[in-house]
Amino acid sequence: MQKPYQNYKPVDFLKDERFIKWQLFPDEEDHLYWNSFIKKYPEQNEVINEAISLMKGTKLNAYSYSNTEKEEIWRNINNKITKRSTIKRWSYAASIAACFMIILLGSLWKFNPTTPHSIKASVNIDSILQGNNIMLILSDGEILPLDSYSYLQYKENGTFIIENERKQERKSTQTAGAHTLIVPRGKTSFLSLADGTKIWVNSETVLNYSARLDSAIRKISIEGEAYVEVAKNKHKPFIVHTSRFDVHVLGTKFNVSSYKEEAAHSVVLAQGKVKVYSDKLHMSTCLKPNEMFATSKDSCYKTQVNAYNYICWKNGLLYLESQPLSTIINKLSRHYAVNIKMEKDIYSLKCSGKIVLFEDLDITLKNISNVIPITYTHKGNEILISKKININ
Repeated sequence: MQKPYQNYKPVDFLKDERFIKWQLFPDEEDHLYWNSFIKKYPEQNEVINEAISLMKGTKLNAYSYSNTEKEEIWRNINNKITKRSTIKRWSYAASIAACFMIILLGSLWKFNPTTPHSIKASVNIDSILQGNNIMLILSDGEILPLDSYSYLQYKENGTFIIENERKQERKSTQTAGAHTLIVPRGKTSFLSLADGTKIWVNSETVLNYSARLDSAIRKISIEGEAYVEVAKNKHKPFIVHTSRFDVHVLGTKFNVSSYKEEAAHSVVLAQGKVKVYSDKLHMSTCLKPNEMFATSKDSCYKTQVNAYNYICWKNGLLYLESQPLSTIINKLSRHYAVNIKMEKDIYSLKCSGKIVLFEDLDITLKNISNVIPITYTHKGNEILISKKININ
């Protein structure tokens, strides 16, 4: 089946085997194919160039791949392609990123416009977060499983479009009510609200929002992580609620991280201005671009950061700045939906750089093991990471 390269974003190409081969081991057939594609879809030329720049600029601890390692990476890709024809396509190594920014090498649930597979039932959010499907819960309790290529676009009249391989429109049953989007481990999603606000939703996240946003105050709540680009409307403030703080904006771009199991919750501002309120800590503060507000259970602080480093996850990248291995592994475990265990004596090992979150977790782990002394093994449905022992 021909892939829809004409709809790809830069991160999609970074996770495509054919594109990776073209960059690592270009041949005449590759050049002919991609040059022909660019002539047919000239609007994608800039997207492809950005993907090439990202791929060339992606390093880990200033490490670059040798020719031998490039060969091994490509063998891994070829092995995966071969296996895909004989085994079930969905595996623990498959991952996705936000909406149209992600490639998933997995079996996909297909939304059927003539016989929608919706469900009405009580919802166990924790079980959905550990499951395999993104779920949209409507205000009347109806549950729609969404495939991994879908993203949601809401209209002012309360209807919404589910975008995937086919464009489908579905009328919300109670347009004034709240909708809940549940994105499990190993998945990410994207939606555009009725006012034009765009939200990229990270793995293991619950997002609550109104289908119409027709009240005096636009409000959403997040448990997990999301990058938000708020549509400007000076007459309708926009509030993002989390368990520890509220973010008040009129129109801006920022990232919110509020995972309940993590000690630190944060807001990072990319553009505009926001005001952060914390009733629990009895304080408020304003943020300027490239500033972060972070809070633990009983303290908080504000600091200068590079905002891109905190929002590049939506482009399928992981930025590391002297981060302990334990933090890195937690992020990988959430992104790939895999249980990863590690020996305590390597928790404090630190790593810096920028990683492309390849579909194959083994490639990502191998890249990390090239620059810090670790090794890993598969044991059932888990991955065990231990300290690498040098044998002279």
